[in-house]
Amino acid sequence: MNRHLNGIAVPGLRWTVAVVVLWESLQFALSRSAMHHFAQIGLPQWIRPALGGAEIIAVLLFLVPAIWGVRQGLRVTRIKLGSAIVLGAIVTALMIVAWSKGGLWVLNWALLWPTWYMVATARIDGRWKRRV
Repeated sequence: MNRHLNGIAVPGLRWTVAVVVLWESLQFALSRSAMHHFAQIGLPQWIRPALGGAEIIAVLLFLVPAIWGVRQGLRVTRIKLGSAIVLGAIVTALMIVAWSKGGLWVLNWALLWPTWYMVATARIDGRWKRRV
């Protein structure tokens, strides 16, 4: 799959799954047929809206930051390369200090990738964009 198509397909799949889960959660929490089927299980009636509401809140907790991230990602400005390198070095140094003191789990090193991704994308295709 080419890069452009992959860039469209993966976010499209994520949004589709989020919308389907949101729709099914609403149906589970509010529909009469779900109420009828859930009554046959023998659990109290308040559990069905509580479970459906929790699923709705969980979907919204993922969708709102995703919408915000898309909005921020569409901006044209990029961080300056020098500033990005300084930021990456500081975050890495702080992670090393915390790790040496036993304060971090080893897999928390994966949390450094967004910082170094900013360093890698500070200059794109050999041309400089408007800098922050």
